[in-house]
Amino acid sequence: MNVFYLVCSRSHRWILPTLAVLLLLVCMERTPLAAQTPQVSFHLQDTTVPRGTLVRLAIRAVFRQLPTSLDSIRFTVRYAPSSIAFQEARGGGASVMQCPTPRIDSQFVNLNLGAIRVSCASLRSLPANTDTVTLATMYFRTLASPDVTTFLAVDSLSLNGRLLLPVSSRPAQITLQGAPLVAAEFPDAIGQNFPNPAPAEGTMFPYTVAASGLVEFALISSRGDVVTEFPPIPRNQGRHIFQLSNTTTLSGGMYVLRMITPRGVYYRSFLLQK
Repeated sequence: MNVFYLVCSRSHRWILPTLAVLLLLVCMERTPLAAQTPQVSFHLQDTTVPRGTLVRLAIRAVFRQLPTSLDSIRFTVRYAPSSIAFQEARGGGASVMQCPTPRIDSQFVNLNLGAIRVSCASLRSLPANTDTVTLATMYFRTLASPDVTTFLAVDSLSLNGRLLLPVSSRPAQITLQGAPLVAAEFPDAIGQNFPNPAPAEGTMFPYTVAASGLVEFALISSRGDVVTEFPPIPRNQGRHIFQLSNTTTLSGGMYVLRMITPRGVYYRSFLLQK
């Protein structure tokens, strides 16, 4: 009896810690994959393209510790609107996003920063770990800005509607080849509107174009939302007037008129008074 008591009294010092370690190992072994934190690293390729052309950029990534059920993906790309203009995003085929035209939400911050959110709820199955996959392909038009290089970066990702942090992504560098912004007697530009501030009836913007071609206008709210995109207008070199009318349905506040020509993208902010 004394021997048994002695053994038990001495062994409890290592029995309890051992049981605790074994219990921890069992719990870790049974932890479902969905309870682990997913990780993602994006791999964007540097590229060199002539000005005034379309550049095709694949958004590629490696995923680790994915949830067992994957219903939707959304990622956010940041870029410089003064150097490249977003055209479209495409899914389908070998892409993870199977939506042929994924949903796009764009936001204009300033000339040096724009954000594009690409989302899709129709997905291909993803490999478990190390394989690099293409989520979707994005297309941009390079502009005749004075910049020699510009960038594209992914800065956030959501799986099943849940934002994941951190996201590992090295920005892709885009090198622009060719002549920079054209200097001409009539440089591409938007003048200040008149009347100013703009009344509810509308306002007019003087603008000039350096050479004949299509000119595209869009009205953007102070939040960066595109309120109206106007059909492209063929214009010859010289001075012109853009008439912004039918503003009675808009709320008062600051807006931006965006003009895109074959040589660049230009902005003019103005106040709509109600």
